[in-house]
Amino acid sequence: MIKNVIFDWSGVINDNVYKGYLTVTGVLLRFGIERMPFEQYRQEFELPFMNFYNRYVPKLTFDKEVRIYNEEYAKTPPSKAYPGIVELIKKFKSKRIALGVLSSDSDEHLLVEMERYKLNNVFNYIMIGIHDKEEGLRLMVKENNLDCGGSLFVGDMLHEIEAGKKVGFKTAGVTWGVHTENKLKSVKPDFIFHNLYELEKAVIGEYEVLGMDREKLEKVQKVLNL
Repeated sequence: MIKNVIFDWSGVINDNVYKGYLTVTGVLLRFGIERMPFEQYRQEFELPFMNFYNRYVPKLTFDKEVRIYNEEYAKTPPSKAYPGIVELIKKFKSKRIALGVLSSDSDEHLLVEMERYKLNNVFNYIMIGIHDKEEGLRLMVKENNLDCGGSLFVGDMLHEIEAGKKVGFKTAGVTWGVHTENKLKSVKPDFIFHNLYELEKAVIGEYEVLGMDREKLEKVQKVLNL
């Protein structure tokens, strides 16, 4: 049974993959590095993000990257929540599932986006500006006494799946984020979600998603030979 769902923000809740691409490649442009194609970015970008930047700009520091990233992020069009995810998160909340956000994004824009999507005061646990997601998850577990086996970490990048596995969480990759489905499958998450229906079914159970009790669902499945 899943008691806690911890979400990455960008690429999962926040539908900002292309905005992220423009921002990251905008940072590199500041150092004279030509903007790479979008699909190359999806293949190459990784977390912790300094591993990516230092391949191109070896002397770039963390603090300088954050400052330039925030400047470039502000130049791009406002992002939107992934369609339907705000409603689903609130449904999870109504089912008494504890919710969290663990993100490498800075509070400078994440908290503004969270308020814009009317998700402030929804999450039980929030950790922002986390460079290494494994370290962040371990700290979240320690501070909140979370049951790792009853927790699901939902991300869109390899590092998030790997971090969740190391900490003992169930893990899920979403296909609407940065990394492709094939790339996500390479680290064998417990779930691959192609849509919100699959996420909802995994968290609260198929019978609740379909709006019927378990006994009725089993009868329907039997009739349909499912």
